Amino acid sequence: MWSQITWFSLLFVVHISSDFVLCYKKLPNETEEDTDGTDKLNSIEDGKKKEQLKKRYWFLKQCEKNGLQLEKQHWKDSPDKETYYIKIHTEHDFLLRRAEDLSYRMPIGKNMLTTHMYREQLFDRLHIRDPFLPHIPHNLEIDEYLTAPFKYDLKDHFLKANDPKFFTSALRSALTWHILQNTSYTENGEDISSIGIGRLLSAGVFSAAYPLHESNYSVQKGEDIKTDRQFLFERWAHPRNIFKHQPLDHVRRYFGEKVGIYFTWTGFYTYFLHFAAFVGVIVMCVGLSKIPQSHNPITREICQTNRTTFYMCPLCDEKCDFWYLKESCPFSYAAYLFDNEATVFFAGFMALWAVLFLEFWKRRQFQLQHSWDVLGYEEAEEQPRPAFEQRIKHYISLNPKNAKNYMLYNPVLERDEYIQPPHLLLPKLMLSFSILCFMVLLVIGVVFSLILYHAAVAGSLYIAVSRFPGGSSLGDLIVSITGAILQLICVLVLNRVYEFLAYKLTDWELHRTQTQYDDSFTVKLYIFQFVNFYSSIFYIAFFKGNFAGYPGGYFKLGRARLEECSMYGCLLELTIQYGIIMIGKQALNNGVELGIPLVKQLINWWKKQRKEEEEEIYSRWERDNILVPVEEQGLFSEYLELVIQYGFVTIFVAAFPLAPLFALLNNWIEIRLDAYKFCTLLRRPVAERAQDIGSWYTILDVVSKLSVVTNAWLIAVTANFIPLEVYKHLGYADAAASLNSTLGFVNWTQSSFDLSVLIESGSFPLMNAMKLKLYDQSDNVIKSGDSALYYLPFVNYTCMAQYGCFNATRNIAFNETGWASMLKNTSCSSLLFNLENPSDPAVSVITGFGACAITDVTCRFRSQVSPGGSRPLSFYQTMVGRLGFVIVFEHVIFFLSMVIAWAIPDVPENVENEIKREKLLAYRAQQQQVLGVKKDENKSLHEEHPLATPSSLAGSLKLFDEEVRRCLSSCFSINTTDTAWTQAQLSLGFGGLGLRSLSHHSCAAFIASLSTSGCSNADHVHLQQAIIQFNDQVSTSDAITAEAVSSTPVTQRSLSKKLECHLFNSLLGASSMADRARLLSVSASHAASWLSVTPSLALGLHLESNELHASIRWWLGLDTSGGSLCPVCSQKALDPLGHHATTCTHGGDVVTRHNLMRDVVANLFRQAHMGVTVEAGYGLTHDNSRSRQQMSW
Repeated sequence: MWSQITWFSLLFVVHISSDFVLCYKKLPNETEEDTDGTDKLNSIEDGKKKEQLKKRYWFLKQCEKNGLQLEKQHWKDSPDKETYYIKIHTEHDFLLRRAEDLSYRMPIGKNMLTTHMYREQLFDRLHIRDPFLPHIPHNLEIDEYLTAPFKYDLKDHFLKANDPKFFTSALRSALTWHILQNTSYTENGEDISSIGIGRLLSAGVFSAAYPLHESNYSVQKGEDIKTDRQFLFERWAHPRNIFKHQPLDHVRRYFGEKVGIYFTWTGFYTYFLHFAAFVGVIVMCVGLSKIPQSHNPITREICQTNRTTFYMCPLCDEKCDFWYLKESCPFSYAAYLFDNEATVFFAGFMALWAVLFLEFWKRRQFQLQHSWDVLGYEEAEEQPRPAFEQRIKHYISLNPKNAKNYMLYNPVLERDEYIQPPHLLLPKLMLSFSILCFMVLLVIGVVFSLILYHAAVAGSLYIAVSRFPGGSSLGDLIVSITGAILQLICVLVLNRVYEFLAYKLTDWELHRTQTQYDDSFTVKLYIFQFVNFYSSIFYIAFFKGNFAGYPGGYFKLGRARLEECSMYGCLLELTIQYGIIMIGKQALNNGVELGIPLVKQLINWWKKQRKEEEEEIYSRWERDNILVPVEEQGLFSEYLELVIQYGFVTIFVAAFPLAPLFALLNNWIEIRLDAYKFCTLLRRPVAERAQDIGSWYTILDVVSKLSVVTNAWLIAVTANFIPLEVYKHLGYADAAASLNSTLGFVNWTQSSFDLSVLIESGSFPLMNAMKLKLYDQSDNVIKSGDSALYYLPFVNYTCMAQYGCFNATRNIAFNETGWASMLKNTSCSSLLFNLENPSDPAVSVITGFGACAITDVTCRFRSQVSPGGSRPLSFYQTMVGRLGFVIVFEHVIFFLSMVIAWAIPDVPENVENEIKREKLLAYRAQQQQVLGVKKDENKSLHEEHPLATPSSLAGSLKLFDEEVRRCLSSCFSINTTDTAWTQAQLSLGFGGLGLRSLSHHSCAAFIASLSTSGCSNADHVHLQQAIIQFNDQVSTSDAITAEAVSSTPVTQRSLSKKLECHLFNSLLGASSMADRARLLSVSASHAASWLSVTPSLALGLHLESNELHASIRWWLGLDTSGGSLCPVCSQKALDPLGHHATTCTHGGDVVTRHNLMRDVVANLFRQAHMGVTVEAGYGLTHDNSRSRQQMSW
C-alpha cells in the first residue's frame, strides 16, 4: 500500500513551469536518509502526526491520478533544514478539460471591435503619446480577443488551444488550485467529505500552498523587463508612477480578476475624486473671498459692534463668567469659511457626484466584465468551509444518534450535505447581535463621555484662557480639538477590539460557505465602524446645542448642563471633529502601511552584503515561502477603509468641502502602497474570478442616498443659511434698517435674560469668575496702573464707594487687586450678592442680590426664546423654512438622480456590439464543428479570411466596369462617351441609369464594411488607405476621418451618396447650358419613374425597342438624329435631342398607356375606399385635344 510516489525529479530542471507549490514540515525524528517519513508510519506514536502523514500520502497519490506532475525537494536541501517543497505541474490536456468544467471564456478570434477611450482619442488626434500611460514592453503587450466559453470538443476552433502558452501563469495556477480543491485524500477517493487542499491546510497536513511569482520584482540596471511582476513593480508599484495610469489588464493577468477589480474600482473612485476635489477647492476659495466684512454681515456685526452690546450669558454654571460676543470675532471668520451660500451648492453637487460615480462605475464594471471574460459568471458549486465540516463531524461524533439533524438532502446535487441545525445557529446569531448592540452602545457611551469631558473641562479651561485673545471662544476651540483627538483614539482602539471580536464571533457562528462567512463578517464590522466613526459627528451636527435649553430652563445631566453651540455655531466644531477623525485615520493607516515596507527596506539595506549570496542560495519557491501569506479575508480591509472614506466624502461634506481633496491625496498614496505590497511583500494570491465589487456596491448606494438626507439637514439645522434667508426675505432686515440700527441678524437670533433668571437657574458665575476686562471706544483695555479694569454692569460703584469697599478715587470699576481684596471682605461682597457660604465668597454659590447690585441688567443668549420658554413667530418661520428646504433639496436631488440614472445606459454600445460579434463567432464555430470544418491553429480569424481591400481588387473592378460600359453601348447601339458613361453610373435619383461603377465605389463599400462590423481598429492601415482614396473623390465638406468611422458606424448608402453628389456636381460644372438643363430635368423628383416602373404587356405599360433606344439616347444626352423617323407616327424625323419622340401625340401606344395607367391608379384608390375623380374627356384622345406637355402622370 505504501508504494513510493512517482517523483519527477528532472521535471523542472528542463524549465517546465511550476503551477503550484505545497510545503510541509519534516517529522521530529526524521533523518536525512528518510524520504518523506512514510517508511516510519508504523513507528509514529503521535496519532495526529500519523493521521496527517496518511492523508498527505493519499492526497499526493490522488493528485497524480488527476493529471498533476509532482517534484519533491527534500528538507535537507531547504534553507531552514526542516521544510519539504512539492512543486506541481499540470498537464495541458487536463487544464483544457478543467477550463471547460469551470466555463472559462477563451479566445476564438481577434477583437476587431475595440474602441478607444475619449482620452486616448484626444492624444491620437494630437499625434502624441499619452504621457500618463505606462510604457509597455513589446513582449508584454496584451492583445484583445473575442472569447467564448471553452468547449473541449471545439478546441480546434479556439486560437492556439494546443499551444502550452494558451493559459497564462495565473490561469494555470487557478485551474491547478481547483484541481487541488477537488482532490480526495483517501485511498479510494470516494469520500466527498475528505476532499480539498483547504481542509488539509486547516488540519496542518500542509503548512502552505501558493502559486509562484514569475521572477524577482526588481530589474537590475541595464536589464530589460521580462516578466509581468517586474513590469508591475517598475511601471505600477514604484512611487515614481504615482501620477501614471494603472496597467489594469496586466494586474488582472498576473493577480486575477478579483484583485484587478479592486484596483480598478479604487482607481475609478480616485479619478472621480478629482472633480469633487476641484469643486471643493473652488468652494473654499469662494469662502475665503467672502471673509472680508464687506461680504460677511454676520462677522461684520460681531466684530464691529460695541462689546457691551452683546454681553453674553455664561456658557456653563458657576465657573464660567460672562463674556463678550466680540471675543468670537476671529473664529467667526473661520466659521463663515465653511458656512456660506457656496456650501449649499457643494452639498447638491456632491449628491449628484455620488450618483454619477455609481452610474458610470456600473458602465465601467460592465466593460470589465466583458473585457475580462467574467460577464454572467456564477461561481461553481461552492464547497463547504473545512472548519464547518470538521465541527459538524465533531458534533456527530459526540451524539451519533442525532446525525440526521446535521444532514440535509440537496435535490440539485442529489446528495446529503452537512448543515448546522437551527437550534444551534439561532442562539449564536442572537448572541452576536447582542454583542454588536453592546459595542454600539459602548461607542455611544464614548460619545457621552466626551460630552461630560466637555462639561467638566470647559469651565476650568474658560478661566485659564480668559487672559488670552478670544477668551471663551478660544476655550471652545481647544475643547473641540482635544475632544476630537480623544474621539479618534477611542475610535481606533475600539476598531481593533471589535475587529477581533467580529472574527471570533463569525468563526463561532460556523457558516457553511466562505461567501456566507464573508457576508456575516462584512455586516458586523461595517455597522460597527459606521457608528464608531460617525456617531460623534452626528451628535455635533444634529443634537449639540439643540437640546441644551435656555437660561432658567437648562437641561442637565446631574449638575452638568448639556452643551450648547459656541456663538460662532456648531458647524466649525463639526468641521474640526470631521477633519481630525478623517485625516487622522488616513494618516495613521498610511503610516502603518508605509512603515512595514520601510522597515523591510532598512533590513534589506542592512543585509545588502548578503544579497548576492542569497540570490544564489534561495530558489524561487523558497523565497516566496518567506513572503507574507494573503489574509483569509483578502481585500476586505482595503475595501472597508475606502468605503468608510467614501462616507466621509459624502455624508457630511457640506461641513468640510476639502474632504474630497484629502481623500484624493490619500488614495494616490494608497494605490501605490497596496501595489507595492502585492508585488513585493505578499505571496502571489490564487487568481480568483469576480465580476463586481460584491455587496460593497449596495453599501455605497445606501451611503449615497443617506448623504442627501444628512447634508440637507446639516444645512437646514446646523448652518446659518436658512435663518439668514428668513431674516432677509420676511421683512426683519427691512425693519432693522428702518430703525437705523447697527444691529442685524446676530441680534435677531438672540434673546435677553435678566440676572435674576440666571440666579434661579444656578448658572450665575462665582464671584471669582467675574473677570471681563473693560475696553474703550478704540477697543483697547482700560487699565489702572498695570492692572486691567473689569466691566461689571451689575455693580453699583457709587454704592460700593459709600460703604468704603474700595478707594473712592478709583470709582470707575474694580481692577484685579481691588476685586481680590473686596472678595476677602465679606461685608463688601455681601453688598453685591447673597452668598450660600459668606465666609468664602470666592467659591460660594450666589443665591440673591445685595444692596449695591443692579438687578435690571440683562445678558444675551443665542436662541429665539423668552425667559418662560415660549418662542416668537420668527422661530416657527425659521423651522418651516428649514423643513421646506430639506423637502425641496431632497426631492430635487432624488429627481435629478433618477434622470441621470435613466440617461446613462448601464451597457456601453461598443460592448453590446462585441457581445453580438462573440455570439456570432461562437455559433459559427459550432456550425463548423457539425460540418467537420477544422480551424487552422496557427491562424487567427483574420488570417484565415483576409480582407479584400480596394487596392488589391482595383484591376479586377476596372475590367468589370469596362465590360458593363461595353454592354451598354452594344444593347442600345450607341457610342457611349465618357460623359454619358459618367452619367450612366449615377443612380436614378441623380439622373443616371444606376450602373454604379465598382471601382469608383469600392472604397465606400470597404469603409462601410469595416465600420459596421467593428473591424476598423484591427485593419487600421487598410482603413486609412481607403479613407484617403474616398476623400480624393468627394468634396472637402464630405471628407471623413478614421476616428469618426471607428466611433460611429457608417453605411455604404451614405458614403455612396456623397460620391454621387460630387460626381453629379462635376458633370454640371463641365456641361454646356443645354446639357446642364437636361441634367437638372432628368435628376428632378420622379423624373426617372418611367425607368423604374414594372413593365406590363397586358396593360400596355411597356416601351417598344425603338422607343427605349431613343429615350435612353436622349436621357444620356447622345445624338438621336440620323434620319430616324418617329417610331409611333412614322412621319416626322427625330431632332438631335429626341424632342419629337417625347411630344408625339399621333395615336397608338402613347394614348393607350396614359389611359390605362389612369384607370389602374383610379381603381387602386377605389379599393382603398378613397374618393377619386377621373379626368373629363377620358384623358388623352386621338384627336389631339390635349398636348403631351399637359399630361399629368
